Amino acid sequence: MDGKLPVQIEYKHNNRYYTNEGYQFKVSTEVGIHSITLGYRDMEDSESRVQAHEYADQAADGSLSALYGYVGLSGSNNRLRESSATSYYIEDTMDFGKLAITLGYRSEDYEQRHRRWSDKAGPNLTEVRTGPADVRDTMAYNDHTTSSIAATYDLSDTTTLVAGFHEGMTPMFGADPEEADNMELGVRYSEGTSNMEVFYFASDYSRLAAECTLVSGAACDADESAIFSGGEAEVTGLELNGSVVFQGDGVTYPVSISWTNTDATFKNSSESDYFGVVAAGDDLPYIPNKQSSVVAGFITDNGLSGSARWVNVGSSCSLAACGTYNKIESHSYLDLSLRKAINDSMDVYVILENTTDQADLISRAPSEGARSQKPRTMKLGFTYSF
Repeated sequence: MDGKLPVQIEYKHNNRYYTNEGYQFKVSTEVGIHSITLGYRDMEDSESRVQAHEYADQAADGSLSALYGYVGLSGSNNRLRESSATSYYIEDTMDFGKLAITLGYRSEDYEQRHRRWSDKAGPNLTEVRTGPADVRDTMAYNDHTTSSIAATYDLSDTTTLVAGFHEGMTPMFGADPEEADNMELGVRYSEGTSNMEVFYFASDYSRLAAECTLVSGAACDADESAIFSGGEAEVTGLELNGSVVFQGDGVTYPVSISWTNTDATFKNSSESDYFGVVAAGDDLPYIPNKQSSVVAGFITDNGLSGSARWVNVGSSCSLAACGTYNKIESHSYLDLSLRKAINDSMDVYVILENTTDQADLISRAPSEGARSQKPRTMKLGFTYSF
C-alpha cells in the first residue's frame, strides 16, 4: 500500500468495446377496474476484449522503471461475447378504490456465444483474431419465467401501505440462473414537501450464483469463466428514507436522509474456489451491515445551487470465512458540489469528492488486493442542453 516493496508491477490495458441494439414496444388499455400493459423486447449486445499487458519494476524507494513487455491478448484478454434475448411481460393493475392490486408475469429466452483466441497480436496489435477462435467457441441457451404480485392500500390522503412479492432471476450462461424470492412490506408518507418511507425487505435465494472473474478476488481461474453456486442464502433488512424542503426568502433548502440495516447470510455450508469455505450462518461477502447518508443543499432563484453529501458504509468481509486480511471496516466520506446556471441552456459546476481525503480500506478485490478510497478529487465541468 505504501509503494516500498521491490516488485514487478503489471499494467493491464482494459480495452473493451460494447454494442447494444434492439427494439421494444408496449401497449396499454383499461377495461373496467383493470389497467393492463403488454410489453415485448428484442435485443442483441456484445462485449469485445482486446487487453494487452505492460510491466514496470518498482524499487524499494518507490521509483518505477520504464514500461516494457507489451504482451498479452490470450484467453480472457482476447475474447468476444455476443448475446441475444427476447422477452415479453403482462401487467394488470386492479383498482378497488383505496386498495390496488398488481399482478405481473414475464418470460425471457436468451442465448450467448463465447469465443476466445490465443495470443496472435504483434507489438502494435496488428494481428488480432485473424482466424477462427482456437481457444474457446461455445454456445449457451436458456429460458425463464418470473411472476409478481403487489398491493397498495391508502390509509389516508398522506399515508399508504405497500406490500409486494417478486420472483427474481439473474442469467448465468452455461448454467442455471440465479433465483430468489423477494418480499417487501412498508409504509409511505407524503404531505407537501415532506416525504418518508419505511420498508422491511427480504430475499430468499434458492441458488446463489457467481461467475469467476479477475475482479472478484476469489481463488478461481478467471480464464475458465466458471459459474459457482453458493447454495441457499437469505438477505433481510430495514430501510428508512426521508426528505423535506424548507422554504426561505428566494432560497429553498432540500434535505434528505437514508438508513439501511442489512443481515445477509448463507443458509447452508459449502466449499468452492469462488466462495471458499462457507459455514451456515456466515455473512455474504461485500454486503455492509449498515449504510446511511445525509444530503443537504440549497437552490436560489438566480440559478446557484449546491449540496453536501455525507455517506457512511458499515463493515463487511470479502470472503465468508472472514480472516484478518478479509475484513473491511466501516468508512465514510463527504462530497461537496456547486452549480450555476449561465443561461437557459448552460450550467457550470464544480464537485469535490472525498473532501476530507479519507484513505480507509474499502475493498479486497481484485485478487484479494487491498484498495483504499479514491483520494480527494475535484471535477470542473459544464452541461449544455439543446
